[in-house]
Amino acid sequence: MPALALTELGGVAAYRNSAGNLAVNAMQFTSTDVLLGVGEEEGAVGEVAVSRISGTTGHALVAVRNGADKLQLIPYYVNSLADAIRGVGRTESTAGVGQIEATYSPTHDGAVVAFQNSTGALSVINYGVTLTATEELTVDRRSSASHSAAVGDVDVATVVMGRGVSESSGAWKGVVTVEQRSSGDTVWLRTWQIDTAGTSVTLVDTQQVKDLATNTAFTAADVDVTVTGNLGSREFAVVSVATPSGLRVQTWQISSAGLLGRVDQWDAGAASELSSARAGAQDAALGLRTGAGVMSLISFQVDSDGGLGRAGTVDAGAVSALAVDGRSGAQRLAALALDGDGEITVFHHPTNYSSLY
Repeated sequence: MPALALTELGGVAAYRNSAGNLAVNAMQFTSTDVLLGVGEEEGAVGEVAVSRISGTTGHALVAVRNGADKLQLIPYYVNSLADAIRGVGRTESTAGVGQIEATYSPTHDGAVVAFQNSTGALSVINYGVTLTATEELTVDRRSSASHSAAVGDVDVATVVMGRGVSESSGAWKGVVTVEQRSSGDTVWLRTWQIDTAGTSVTLVDTQQVKDLATNTAFTAADVDVTVTGNLGSREFAVVSVATPSGLRVQTWQISSAGLLGRVDQWDAGAASELSSARAGAQDAALGLRTGAGVMSLISFQVDSDGGLGRAGTVDAGAVSALAVDGRSGAQRLAALALDGDGEITVFHHPTNYSSLY
């Protein structure tokens, strides 16, 4: 799948090109158009993920499984011409990495990578990114944690305002991961706390994702998670699952202690290639490939109690893979899609609440 991260100055798209190499394109947005800068090409890669770097305006971290099957991190700065300027990255020493996902750090300048490690289990590594000059970035590893269960699919999202629906104070900070277990294809949700300096990653809570009405487990072929909500009150995890019977979307509250609780659920028809993002205040956008093979972007509104409502849908043409990301402050959404001919297209949308309308 391609990967996409929007920054305050634009965004960075990364994907495995037809030669099997990492391709990186930076972009900037106007009210009506997407401006693409000069592309960069690196060596051979398998899995690709990208995240914006917290605490900075125009920087992103690309995480890949390189040609040696190792986790490699490459930071980029997006300049005024929408060019991606490469910083100083790092490569982990252990081979055998599987799927990779990334999100920005909730507590410091950096990013968090969740991935399938060499034993097939889930690992979470927190990285710091240091800006030594406008276009000079370096990456350092701060801390990590793992869980022993083997996973087949994984995603990760950042939490900065963990507060339960019955709580009036507290602001838990960390990341939430969703995983499809390799054994049985069941779905599990976890919270991981990250301290202020990013030097500690701790598993806090684990919950199996079950049907809201029957409280029974179900199987998944694809999973995804994002976090949305009013930063002044509380955030919710929005978990999207492609099940054999169709799409299932749930909201989960995250308490001030990092504890998880299921709130609401919405079901629909066949879906795959899930990718979701926060796209506005209490707004989440889900990109997917429908049963007919076309891309669909669905907007969800999450109220202050975690209630989930479908707010709108935009459909596009046939795609084989896609990625979405949003800029909640600018009420902006972008989708990166790979079509059947291998062409990459960027779709730029104002959200329902955007001043661009």
